Amino acid sequence: MTSTTTNSKTGQVRILATAAIRPSPENAQLYRPVDPDDPDVLALAESVREHGIQEPLKVALTPDQVRRFQLPPMMEAKRGSANYAKFAERHGNHVYELEALNPTDLQQVLRDAIESVIDRDALNHEIAAEKMDAADLDVMRRRIKTLLADMNVEGGQR
Repeated sequence: MTSTTTNSKTGQVRILATAAIRPSPENAQLYRPVDPDDPDVLALAESVREHGIQEPLKVALTPDQVRRFQLPPMMEAKRGSANYAKFAERHGNHVYELEALNPTDLQQVLRDAIESVIDRDALNHEIAAEKMDAADLDVMRRRIKTLLADMNVEGGQR
């Protein structure tokens, strides 16, 4: 099985054996392979629910993205998995991996997902409040520095 990759700088297209596809350094920082039977994944899901997020947003990798980006299947689903029947019914036998997605495409997918749920007014309000807090702290810092200098105190010690 093969896949093509295009160098964004030179425009060159390379054909790779699917088995030769490895995570780029950019993608390696953004993901880890997910096995739904992994206790860490189950613990993360429980933690997310515990903190009030009942419906996590699935950002990547979706069946639509597999089709849109024409990603190659990497392997077949594990028939011995407790989740195999449900997975195969929903998605078929093939497994697709996130690292096959171009880093630029992945970044755009993530940006789009964040933009779809972020409350811009609340974010802008928080940014403005942080700027005001920073300005207030700067004024206090200068006042304290002046007071300490007037008292001949260096670093808060006499």
